[in-house]
Amino acid sequence: MGTSQNLKEIFLQEINCLAQSFGQYPWEDRATYGLWLAQTCYLVRHTTRLLGLAAGNFGPSKERWHQVTLDGLKEERGHDKLAENDIFRLGYQIEDLPELSQTAAIYQSQYYRVMFTGPVSLFGYALMLEGLVSEFGPHLVETMDNAHGKSATSFMRVHVIHDDNHFEEGLKALDGISDEEASGVIANLVQSRVLYESMMRGVQEEVAANRIEQKIKSA
Repeated sequence: MGTSQNLKEIFLQEINCLAQSFGQYPWEDRATYGLWLAQTCYLVRHTTRLLGLAAGNFGPSKERWHQVTLDGLKEERGHDKLAENDIFRLGYQIEDLPELSQTAAIYQSQYYRVMFTGPVSLFGYALMLEGLVSEFGPHLVETMDNAHGKSATSFMRVHVIHDDNHFEEGLKALDGISDEEASGVIANLVQSRVLYESMMRGVQEEVAANRIEQKIKSA
């Protein structure tokens, strides 16, 4: 079985695990959506840095991967500003919405993966995110637009439009990597799903405890 086919099967298993969390997530709730956007912003601020680190760790024998990663870096520049703009349109400031420990755990684990599992393993995280957009993006944009207006959904809309084929392209690009590299990608894909679910639960717990609105009112 080819690497891309194996990864796709594993991805589908993982996305099925996420389906319930996404299906039950209260996207229409302003505070919950706003805090999720904030966590997204905190994550995306590290995307270009992680891609830069990965690109620098692909030696001359991995020129194709070096170039693929640099291309990804260029595409991801400024995406945190889209999330910040959506937060502002909701009536919040990014400074009002704290970074959760679960969010930090996601990007911190990626630095570890790049340095100690190998730079190719970063694509397990990328596949998880791009797969989510591929599977849930169009429906989420419609839900978010109806609840919050198009001016507050630019981050998701841009990724649905521009990342539409990234997941399939990413799988094809991984065909031919070694068994060891594939193991690193798969391990990161699975871990990223677990951590992302934890982050979503953390957002809901913060909102349920009314800590977000209290913080904003006291600011």
